[in-house]
Amino acid sequence: MFRENTTIAQGLIIAVFSMIVVFVILLIISFLIDLIAYLIKRFGPKNTAPSKNAQASSVQKSSCEEEEVAAVVAAIAAYLGRDNFTVKSVENKSDNSSWKVSAQINSTK
Repeated sequence: MFRENTTIAQGLIIAVFSMIVVFVILLIISFLIDLIAYLIKRFGPKNTAPSKNAQASSVQKSSCEEEEVAAVVAAIAAYLGRDNFTVKSVENKSDNSSWKVSAQINSTK
């Protein structure tokens, strides 16, 4: 098949055929993953009631969140050098794109 006198056309045919084979295999893998996800949803355990551990962790999260807010307010007060400001609202934004995380890491160095 691979001789010294292989033409460019034969090389292109081999390349295109190889790409088609890889694409078909990736498509089959994708369908298998979708099938497994469907089967897990359909026949998996149906646990809709929240457990006691989940409720306990939500309570701990709120107290930890209050501590984080207090730490941030104290850091802002120390940075500004004054104590007479009020925090009107605290919002949790979960936009953690890789660019944003990288910028935050670089700005704190």
